[in-house]
Amino acid sequence: MENLAFVASVSLVVIAAVVVAVGIYLILLMAELRKVVHKLNFSLETTGSSIAQFIASLQHAGSYAMSFQAGVKTLESLAQWIRERTSKEDKTDKKK
Repeated sequence: MENLAFVASVSLVVIAAVVVAVGIYLILLMAELRKVVHKLNFSLETTGSSIAQFIASLQHAGSYAMSFQAGVKTLESLAQWIRERTSKEDKTDKKK
């Protein structure tokens, strides 16, 4: 009976030590996980702001392209108007 009590006590101490060791390991693991999540969050924020800047640049490039296109259309219409005016003047000169 005495041997049984001794074995039970030793087993209880060993199990308690294992539970404490696993608890300490889990606490350290959670602290490391917190650091990793913090670094990941920072990286994602940095990436998000970089992507936002890139998209803004693309939007500005689109507006520049639209402005350029409007300018080209204006020049084309001005050139057409000049051609029409010169052709009208040529026709009136030929009639004289």
